[in-house]
Amino acid sequence: MNELHILKEIVNNLPSYNPGTIHDNVLEMDTLSGTAYAIGLCNCKEIAVAKTTLSEGCVLDAHYHVEKEIVVVFDGSLRIWENVTSTEDTQDDSFVELKAGDIFIIEPGVSHVVESPSGCKMIVMTIPAAKHFPETWVKR
Repeated sequence: MNELHILKEIVNNLPSYNPGTIHDNVLEMDTLSGTAYAIGLCNCKEIAVAKTTLSEGCVLDAHYHVEKEIVVVFDGSLRIWENVTSTEDTQDDSFVELKAGDIFIIEPGVSHVVESPSGCKMIVMTIPAAKHFPETWVKR
């Protein structure tokens, strides 16, 4: 059994979410296109963990986090442009493309744009924990 299969098996046993319903630990994110939501799984002093889903064609505008962000993709694909101020800065090929099984670290304060042409499911962690996750997780 490879690592990606094990990761998918673990994630399939995590809580799920039906968009449009109300849950205390779910953040429906502002997007430029498509939909995105994060289910808060853990928020302790050392780490915050969320199961995050982006729809096909989803784009998150330039934003940053004051914490280190670790992205672990377990289904679909994702593009990340770093050190950009808006989606207008994403017209070139300077993005990092992540697919199932990939891990990417975004350092604190680094502005980034996220795009998922085919949809994406991932585990996202912040270290240290985002204080009020999920309410104020993303800064613009």
